[in-house]
Amino acid sequence: MKRGESLAVLKKRIDDAGLKVPSAIGFAEWILDDESRRKKGLDTAKRDMEWVKALGGEKIAAPPIGATKDVVPDLLAAADRYRVLLELGQSLGVTPEVEIWGFSKTLKRLGEAWLIATECGKAGGCVLPDVYHLYKGGSEFLGLGMLVGDTPSASSM
Repeated sequence: MKRGESLAVLKKRIDDAGLKVPSAIGFAEWILDDESRRKKGLDTAKRDMEWVKALGGEKIAAPPIGATKDVVPDLLAAADRYRVLLELGQSLGVTPEVEIWGFSKTLKRLGEAWLIATECGKAGGCVLPDVYHLYKGGSEFLGLGMLVGDTPSASSM
């Protein structure tokens, strides 16, 4: 894009190579307590989701950008923030994945990410349980078995 090429050109290259882009990673500050930074983060997330969608993707990793050195003390507040991110993603056709980052003080454990995704109050969210980050953050791999299955749709609730 910096060279003036479009996402459509990249999408064609990906398609021509027989590849798919099911997901990508975003670096939006969606989880922060600071409302102004979080608003800018949602603008970044929107742009990133639009790019992922243009490349044929359906998901985007949502790590705890900006909150890796300090613990977000209220995970239920983080769940509310994830709901806003999830609603944005659903309006664009891209699902943000609550991503565990094992080296972070926020979202370093599977249970933290699981709490945020399950307590957001909105169907369709998900967790990205990256094996490296599970190990790095000290999560037990046994917890992965609890993530199996589909969540109910909003219409079935």
